[in-house]
This record gives sequence, structure tokens and C-alpha cells, in this order.
Amino acid sequence: MRGYVRRVHTANRTSALLPKTKSDVRARSTTSEDAQADTEGDKKGVMVGRLLLVAVAASYGSLTVALRYVFLSAGPPLPSALSFVRSILVALCFVPILAKGTAVQRSPSEKSTPPAFWRAAFELAIWNFLSQGLQNAGCAFTDAGRASFLTQTAIVFTPVIAAFRGDSMPPLTLPAVLCAFLGVVLLACGGSSAAGGLSLSLNLGDILCLLGSASYSLYIVRTADYGRQALQMTGIQAWKSLWLIALYFGWVVVAYMQLPAGAGLVALWPGVAILSSWIALAYSAALPGAGADVMQAIGQSRVNATEAQVLLSLEPLFAAVLGICLLGETMTALACVGSGLIVASVLLASGALDGYLPSKSGSKASS
Repeated sequence: MRGYVRRVHTANRTSALLPKTKSDVRARSTTSEDAQADTEGDKKGVMVGRLLLVAVAASYGSLTVALRYVFLSAGPPLPSALSFVRSILVALCFVPILAKGTAVQRSPSEKSTPPAFWRAAFELAIWNFLSQGLQNAGCAFTDAGRASFLTQTAIVFTPVIAAFRGDSMPPLTLPAVLCAFLGVVLLACGGSSAAGGLSLSLNLGDILCLLGSASYSLYIVRTADYGRQALQMTGIQAWKSLWLIALYFGWVVVAYMQLPAGAGLVALWPGVAILSSWIALAYSAALPGAGADVMQAIGQSRVNATEAQVLLSLEPLFAAVLGICLLGETMTALACVGSGLIVASVLLASGALDGYLPSKSGSKASS
């Protein structure tokens, strides 16, 4: 009797595991195919996000070249004036979206815009303004080489902030961050003679640059957070650009009040009539400005914040290459080594080397 009961239970368990009809077979196969399709879709989404972030890094690298061209022209503008004019040009790129009303997300079941939409636009504008404003102000008190190095410490700030928030990080992310940070140091030190004299002492400009880097890291993290809330990131970037106009206008007013008595508005930009400067500034607003904001928002919604920061650390590499090609700058051997380390960090963070590195499971199986 016990044997019969055991056989019955075994048969019941076996029959429960096996499909009874052809429809069950189709249902199971359809479910597995859907799961596989979802996995492949996730992988493609992450890859697209990585490519978008690399494109953002390239556009930001060209931004440095474009702004440098403007500042090297006759009668260059003050940083506050350039930032204000550029913010207006960036906002103009979003006019078609704002005019059609598609910049505001409204779900079919809601008659009003979600509060998170407006909160995201305002908060990201604050972090963006602080990061750029503090870095620009820091350059007035410290050498360009020191500022270039210190502003890239966002590569380190981002994983620290993510760790405090309890975010999980892939095992190769920390080595990638360290590799990218070392690469940026070598690239900055090898880029100019001023950068070669980096010391451990911190002046006011150094502190401002570090605060700007921390603000940019918070911008990176918060952009990723809002990107995962099913908000329309293009619309958020559009409204963020309007908030930035107001913030930069306040900076221009403060800068104008600090000019010598009797100085007119032209003192904010003595060479305002130079056409080539306007062309370079318009380009910086279109692609590295509005275009990069949208690409970065979409890319960060598919890639974790720490990996995004490592991918964005390609910016100085693109800037160095474009500077050599367009401005006739030179690149030392030390800078080349730093560039190679940055590329290696991107490969580590993106998982491109996972198949070539030994895994823990593989080592346990072999033993």
C-alpha cells in the first residue's frame, strides 16, 4: 500500500511538471520566448544607453573646443554673460517642443501634469547651474590645469553618493572608477605645464571646483532617478532650460553690478559683433547643449549612475583629440597614457571585457 501511495504521489508530481495538452506546450514556449525577448530587449536598451552617453561625452568634448574658441576671440565675454546667452540659445532649441505642448507629460487618466515632472525640471536646473557656475567661478581663482583635474573628480563623487544611497554596483565598477580617475589625472597633468605643478594644497578656486564636481555628480544621480519614474525626460530638459535662463540672468545681474562705475552693458561682451563667435556659441547650444541634455537623460534612464559617470569621463579624451585636430594643440606621452586608461575604464564599466576575465563561478568549477 505504501508503495502504491508513493507511486501515486510520484506520478502526480511528474504529471504536474509535464504539460497535458498542446496548448500547455504553446503557453510554456510562449512564456519562455517572451522572457527571452524581454532579456534581449533590456540588453539592447542598456547598449543604446551606453552609446548615447558616449555621444554625450563626445559632444561635451566639442563644447570645450567651441567655448575656448569664443574666449580666445577678440573681446571675449564674461563667463556669466556667455552662460546667459548660451542658455537662451539652448532654450530656443526646445521651442518646437514647448510650442506643441508635448514637453509636458500627461497620462490619459490624468488631467494635470504630475508634480514630479515640475519638481524634476526645477531640481535638475539647480544642480546644473551649481555645477557649471561653481566650476566657472573656480577657474577665476585657480590655474586651468588644476581646475581641469578637480572638475573631473565627479568620477569619484558619483559612486560615493550612490553607495550612501544603497545603490548596487557591478563588481568591475569600482576598478573602472579608479582607472578612469587615474587616467583623468594623467591626462590633466600631461596636457599643460600648469597641470604638471598640481599640489595637495587647496585654495578657494580648488574648493569651488570640488563643490561644482559634487553638484554635477548629484545631477547625474538625480537624472537617473527621474529617468526611471516614467517621466518624459525631453520635456523635463526643455523646462529645465527655462529655469536655467532665470538662474543665469541673476548671475549676469550680479556680474554687472560688480563692473566699474560707468561701464555699459557692452562691457559684459566687448566683442559681441564678431560673427564667428556667435556661430561657435550657437553650435555649443544646439548639440552639446540641448542635444546632449536629451541624450544624457535618455541614456541615464537605461544605465546606472556610476557607469554613466565613467562613460562621460571620455569627455577630456574627445576634447584632447578635437583640440589637436582643430586648434593645433599637442598631446604629451603622459596624456596619451591617461587617455588609454580612460578607454580601459570604459571597457571595464560597460562589461565589454566580462567574457575575457576569469569569473568566480568558473574558478570554483575548475577547482
